[in-house]
Amino acid sequence: MPGQDAIEGLAAHLSEHGVEHNGVIRTPVGWVLVGVHDPDGHELRFYTVPLELPEGMPRPFTRET
Repeated sequence: MPGQDAIEGLAAHLSEHGVEHNGVIRTPVGWVLVGVHDPDGHELRFYTVPLELPEGMPRPFTRET
């Protein structure tokens, strides 16, 4: 998801259509929507991207030069 507004919008859309979820949660590196399950029972998670890391913190999976 591109950011907080988009992930909050998705949560609202799912709720409007009767899809249960555990809501949007703030994490140290952005936002995550958890507790969404597909028809087979698999949990889906939606994350914001790019990660919103605190100032000066290195981004994961990248190499600083």
